[in-house]
Amino acid sequence: MKELVSTFEEHIGLRCDEAYLEDSAIRFLKDSFIAKKCSCGTYKFIFVDLDDPTINLKRFMTTVTQLCKENQKSITVYGCSQSEARGKP
Repeated sequence: MKELVSTFEEHIGLRCDEAYLEDSAIRFLKDSFIAKKCSCGTYKFIFVDLDDPTINLKRFMTTVTQLCKENQKSITVYGCSQSEARGKP
């Protein structure tokens, strides 16, 4: 994921936050809904490492969906994996 973050920041110009635990990611998301004096706004995308054993994907997605609904926001969630597909040509 570090390579993905650096690519977004260096080559595309997107500012990225990186969370290493599910709870941290949810806290970042909740904080993004709080009005700030800066022009940061909420997240537009969330990238999830599908290979991370510390993330309960069902719980995480349910929480993200609930928070977005409560705050009337729409965020696109992408699942990413660094493992090679098995049995695929």
